[in-house]
Amino acid sequence: MFVDYILAWARDRGYSAVYGSPEQVNEMLTSVPFADSKDGTAVIMHLVTNSETVDGHDRAVMAVYFASLCPFDFDGESLLPEQERLKGIGKELLNDIRRGNVITADSARWQYGYDDYAENVCWVCLRVTLTAAAADCVPLEIPDVQ
Repeated sequence: MFVDYILAWARDRGYSAVYGSPEQVNEMLTSVPFADSKDGTAVIMHLVTNSETVDGHDRAVMAVYFASLCPFDFDGESLLPEQERLKGIGKELLNDIRRGNVITADSARWQYGYDDYAENVCWVCLRVTLTAAAADCVPLEIPDVQ
């Protein structure tokens, strides 16, 4: 549910978006089609923890990377404006979640990086706890009335 929501959100806005395991992040950052994506920005995500169901509500912690290519010869300070732009896209996602009634988001945390997973890529990672707004439906037993 959460992955589908974020994939649809990103793709509806013209961003290339992929999902995989944490071990696949490096591969995804090097193979996602930045050139075909709006503003050269890609959305890459993975599940941080196992999903769980609490009081009938599904919940999971997701890592959502907003990434773009950067010059080969860079210094960290020169990437700060680009990382702020990427963080802004993440905040758009959070605002759209808050405006909707499908899932809720809380405990948003941000990480910043560059060149950690792939050459010439800078990224901002949103780690967020997502919870299904609707609980699982439990059918009520209707007593036999005579």
